[in-house]
Amino acid sequence: MCNLDKHRRIPANGGEILVHLPQGMTKLATIENLDDCLLVSIPIAHKDKLQLDPRITVTVNFGGGDPVIDPDALVENRDGLWEIYNFVGDKVLPRFVRFFA
Repeated sequence: MCNLDKHRRIPANGGEILVHLPQGMTKLATIENLDDCLLVSIPIAHKDKLQLDPRITVTVNFGGGDPVIDPDALVENRDGLWEIYNFVGDKVLPRFVRFFA
């Protein structure tokens, strides 16, 4: 998957982290933007309502360019790349099998 055209690699292009807070905590949380980072604060008085083991989802986006500026830019996460890979392998290449024989 890391080779698109022989030696061409897909660069990592940022990512996202989803933190799932218990229900009702989003009203108590304050969010500050600090130099391209977000700081989430919850009052210490509500510490008993927080989980010690939060559910956190991390996603890395791959591709280059900004899809807003360049409509031809490809920015996908890992699952999207696997969908493309499987589509080409399962649907596209079998249609050209007679050319490869």
